[in-house]
Order: sequence, then C-alpha cells, then structure tokens
Amino acid sequence: SLAEGVALHELVRDASGEIVNYRILEVNPSYEAHTGLKTASVTGCLGTEAYGTEAPPYLEEFSKVAIDGVPCVFETYFPPMGKHFRISVISPKAGQFATVFEDITHRKAQEYELVRLNRLYDTLSRLGQTLIHVKDRGEFLQDICTIIADRGNFRLAWIGWLDKQSLDVRPVAMAGEAVGYLDGILVSTKDCPEGHGPTGTCIREGRVYVCQDFVKDLKTDLRRSKADLFGLHGSAAIPIYMEGKVTGALMIYAGEPDIFQERELSLLKEIADTISFGLGHLASEENQIGRAHV
Repeated sequence: SLAEGVALHELVRDASGEIVNYRILEVNPSYEAHTGLKTASVTGCLGTEAYGTEAPPYLEEFSKVAIDGVPCVFETYFPPMGKHFRISVISPKAGQFATVFEDITHRKAQEYELVRLNRLYDTLSRLGQTLIHVKDRGEFLQDICTIIADRGNFRLAWIGWLDKQSLDVRPVAMAGEAVGYLDGILVSTKDCPEGHGPTGTCIREGRVYVCQDFVKDLKTDLRRSKADLFGLHGSAAIPIYMEGKVTGALMIYAGEPDIFQERELSLLKEIADTISFGLGHLASEENQIGRAHV
C-alpha cells in the first residue's frame, strides 16, 4: 500500500568474489508507477538488464549498505529515465538491500524554476542600477549583456543592431562562455536562410521568438551543429524598440532546453523594456546636448 516504489535486491559477485551487479528479487505495485517499468520485465533481472545501462546504477552506494548494514538516503538524477529520485536504502540481511524511492522530478523542476526566476529578478535589479549611471550607449549595452550572462546564468547574451541599408543584424555587445558562437555568424532580416532564424524573425516580425529546443526547432537548422558545439540548447529573441520602431534584438541562450516559460519570458520582456528605456534616455540626452551647442 506504500505510495513509494520499493524494490528488494541481492548483490551478484563474479568468480573472484568481486561485486559486479545486483539482481532485482521483488518490487511493489508502486514501483511501476514511479519507473514506468513492468514488474514482470524486471523481476529476476540484473540491474544492468532492467535499466538498460552498461554499469549497474548506484552499485557503490547500494553495495555499501548491503555489506555494512548502515542505511543511507540520497537524491539523484537518473538519465535513462530522465527523472529525479529520492532513494532510501536499507539492508534486511547481509548481501541484500531494499530501496524505497519516489519520483521527485516535479519538485525539482519547481525548485529549479524558482532559482531561475530569482536570478532573473536579480538581473532586472542590477540593470535598473546600471540605468541610473548610463552615459555611453556602447558601454550600456555591454553591461546589459554581462549582467544577463553572469547574474542570469546564461551561456550567451548578445544584442544585435539592425543595419537599415543591408538589413543585416550586427552584434554590438556580447557576453557569456559561448561568445565564440558569434564568430563569423551572418544574421539577416531578409527573406533568406540567414534571415529565417530566431533573431531575424524576431526583428522582422517585431515579436518575441522562443526556441525551446535547438534539436526540434526547424528555424535553427542552419546553425544547429555550431550551437551544439558551444552547448546552446534553447534561446529567446526579444525585440528592442527606439521611438516605437524595432531597431535590434536581445538574444539569450541557455545551456538546456525548455527553460523559457511564461514567467521567465515576462521578466525577459521587462529586461528588454529596460534596454529600450535606457537607449531612449541616452538619445534624449544626446539631443539636449546637441541643441545646447547650436
């Protein structure tokens, strides 16, 4: 009747007596709900067979409990299932161990989203402080990218400016571990392959463009291999306005897919609005200075 999954195992040794695997002896009904594996398909199987891995998952932790008899508890991410688990391990008798576990993937996702949101709030706060002291456009834009990459923990942040003559997008500021991704890159807003990516689409259509996963988004085909080389898996392009017109875009890249959700995008739009406001403020000051010298 336990909501948690439970599995009983025994250690498996080779001819020399070395522990090399473990065998699943019995599981409870909740085991299937947490793992997605059928009871009949895992009962009596070796750990490597049941979970489709080259090495038995967590053999070191499990065998220590089975030998010493001292229980342990740990949380882990298990890549073959794409899930986070909380696992308690006990030993009912020498050479055996039982795991009592639950799928905590949803909780971990909520915790991680809270961390991301807090980073973005911190980023927005820092940008507000930068806005107070802004004097130079180039310095302002570079500070924006540096703060977003560092405080927001993004792989890359860059700002592209639209060349009204060529309709190409020129990087004017960039920061992050993956700035090499921009080396030799050609981005356009024209109706051509270089113009159909996230940045070109964002500026041409004047809307936020989100790529949740580079592998699945057809608009990233042109640069997918290069993005993978630099560990870029998701991106958001947000238009920057001056005097009511789109003049460029803020591009932000993440090292994992599916992180640009509704609340994250709302904060990123606020960041882009801050940039537009700062640029408008600079332009206004420059106009005042120009009139003063006439």
